[in-house]
Amino acid sequence: MKKLVIIIILFICDTTAFVQSFSVLEESGQNSAYSVLPTDDGYVFIVNNMCDSVCNSIYKIGFDSTLIYKREQNGFSGKLYKSSRPTIEYLIFGIYIVGGKYGTILREMDTEGNIKNTFKFEYPDANIFGNQVIDDGSGYIINSTKFQSNPPIDTAYIFKIDYSGGLIWEDKICLENNSTYLVNNPVEMTKFSSNEYAIVGKYKYFVAGSIFPCEKSFLIRFNENGKISYYGSFDEFRRHLFSSDRDSCNFSTMVHFTCAGNDSSYIVTARFDSLINFPGKDSAYRHAFLIHLDKANNPIKYTLIPNYIDAKTGIKILKCKNNDIIYMDDAGDRVVYPNYAPGFRLSRVNVIGELLWQRTYVTPYFKLSDSSLINLFTFYDFAELNDKSLIIIGAYKRYLGSNDNFDQDAFVMILDSLGCFDIDCELYSNVFKLTHKVGVDNVGKSDIKIYPNPANDWLRINLDNVIENYFKIDVYDLIGRKILSAIDYYLNTEGYQLDISKLKSGIYCLKIYDGNKHISNKMFIINNDN
Repeated sequence: MKKLVIIIILFICDTTAFVQSFSVLEESGQNSAYSVLPTDDGYVFIVNNMCDSVCNSIYKIGFDSTLIYKREQNGFSGKLYKSSRPTIEYLIFGIYIVGGKYGTILREMDTEGNIKNTFKFEYPDANIFGNQVIDDGSGYIINSTKFQSNPPIDTAYIFKIDYSGGLIWEDKICLENNSTYLVNNPVEMTKFSSNEYAIVGKYKYFVAGSIFPCEKSFLIRFNENGKISYYGSFDEFRRHLFSSDRDSCNFSTMVHFTCAGNDSSYIVTARFDSLINFPGKDSAYRHAFLIHLDKANNPIKYTLIPNYIDAKTGIKILKCKNNDIIYMDDAGDRVVYPNYAPGFRLSRVNVIGELLWQRTYVTPYFKLSDSSLINLFTFYDFAELNDKSLIIIGAYKRYLGSNDNFDQDAFVMILDSLGCFDIDCELYSNVFKLTHKVGVDNVGKSDIKIYPNPANDWLRINLDNVIENYFKIDVYDLIGRKILSAIDYYLNTEGYQLDISKLKSGIYCLKIYDGNKHISNKMFIINNDN
């Protein structure tokens, strides 16, 4: 029996913005939010909960922070994509396991979060991984990777289906025999002109005498009918950037497209792994670039992404908005603060590589009453809403005494258009430290419980004799507004009943006090129609 537990992590600052953390707790405690998509009336995100197969919780939140719906879908792992049709609000596209092999799945979802259609793609002699889907107005263009073991051939498999699931066209590109495709960094597809698409990606391969794999990148361009017009590697870009004796094994794209706003040029990102260790450093460093390409795929210009020399891994997610490029990376791993754990970095540059702003997000180590250590944000996706605010989703690990023993809760972070939720954000000199209280009980052996959850008219709070002074509660909505308070100086030992009948449906945070001492946070869901 799964029990929905919704935890909130509050940040101490002049405003009341906070990170929201949702999790379905099981013995493994491994949960993460890994895809988010804006809608006309809010945003949708998926929380992946580890279970016997794969369990997904789909949340839709309105712009007023109310919970519009929550849906459960199991047995597959997928991401959210836009739909061009008014009756289909969004698509879920990903992979599932069938008969010990991987297949690709595409689901159409309506505005109420219901499944309208499901398409599955399987091969009896191969695995097929769905990387990305684009709804072009007449059907779905699907970018996938086909893995065949005998003979060992990996294929970039591109095909288009109509809205009934019928195959319109397909094309296949063999990457390289005996190669191992880098599945955890899938290829990315974009439409960069009125009738042309492109895919960038990378895969690993081994060279004679080496125990470590090399990475090779590729670029595929094709028209709306699936005819491939170009297929090549990025080795020539490396030769432009670095000396010719530099091993091409260590240069690859970061499989991201940026703005492709006209028919004359487009941009991809690239990464170079330095073979020379810097003085005093124990490992090689990576450098990130924007590569401007013309229609003939010739490099026009290379731009070093600012302040990126010390990045540990490279760009993880990159999106283009209004001709600006927003990207996230793990550079927080290289930012050292006393008593702070690694985090991540969010940056915005324009199309010529000029830095507009940059924020580093780190989280303090925080000891809980059970001696567990909370640290480490891991992000998985972000999106920009219509009001230019930013939503970041991911996972928040809680280490329980060792690196091998941890729980992981999903989080949703809402920031303003400058990557801040504090009006004094600019005073931090481009370093934004997240100071927080952890939204879990830390009142010794007390057992504060709330029920029912979800609730309707009344919420029962079982206090287990923990109140020594007087009882006080504050209720906040998801954007941090206090909407209800209550004080009881003559509380009985059994608990308290809170009237919530006038509150709208949504997700709320309950802060519980013993006098002026804050002792617990609880999250609850209301299912009212008021």
